[in-house]
Formats: sequence, C-alpha cells, structure tokens
Amino acid sequence: MLGLPACGGSSLPKIVKARSLPGSYVEAAGHSLYFDCEGKGSPAVVLVSGLGTDSTSWLPVFGTSPA
Repeated sequence: MLGLPACGGSSLPKIVKARSLPGSYVEAAGHSLYFDCEGKGSPAVVLVSGLGTDSTSWLPVFGTSPA
C-alpha cells in the first residue's frame, strides 16, 4: 500500500473491515483488494489467490472456515 501514492494518489486509500471474512479490504482506482495479516515476525509470506478463486481458498491453511 505504500506504493499507491506514487501511482497518482495523494494519500493512502481507506482500509475497511470486511464483513464476512476475518480481514479487511482497500479500494483504489476502482479496484478492491482483500487482505488479512496473520502471525508476526519475519520473513513475511504473501499468499495470492488466482485462477478465478478468491481469498477463501486459503482459509483451510489457517485452520478456519468461511463465515
């Protein structure tokens, strides 16, 4: 998100708590991005959904189920 102001914005987009999932989402330039931060320490690991799936495909990895 730190790179977003360099893409033409003057401030960081507003982060909104997701209603049905444990994380949050941010809207920027007409696009929505859901994210959830788990754990602490380093290194950071980023898991990305693809092939038409959404972030709920990662819930079993964290031992949770869809709401």
